[in-house]
Amino acid sequence: MDLHDAILDFLHKVQCNSRIFPDIAKLQGEVVQIKITEGDEYNFAFRDATVTLSDGAIATIKVEAEEQIIREIIAGRLDPFEALFTRRLRTKFDPIRGPVLRRILLGGVD
Repeated sequence: MDLHDAILDFLHKVQCNSRIFPDIAKLQGEVVQIKITEGDEYNFAFRDATVTLSDGAIATIKVEAEEQIIREIIAGRLDPFEALFTRRLRTKFDPIRGPVLRRILLGGVD
């Protein structure tokens, strides 16, 4: 499966996982940009109590990593915090939104 299809599959799982709806609500108005190093960008817009891909949205949280790292995270093989702490994932976020975003990323794996 190519990365774009994997991202769409992950997004569908996030949208269908009722356990993370409260976390999605906490990020309302945010746009999380996942940038593949030297590659594509995916903007996840948190609006109207859901999350969608939005090409024109302006990022409020930026995440960057190699394609393989993003694949491992969305497949549930790598914890986003582990990737961050081992410097395989680059981002700047605050202590409030970080754990919320982590729960959403992990929730898309169920």
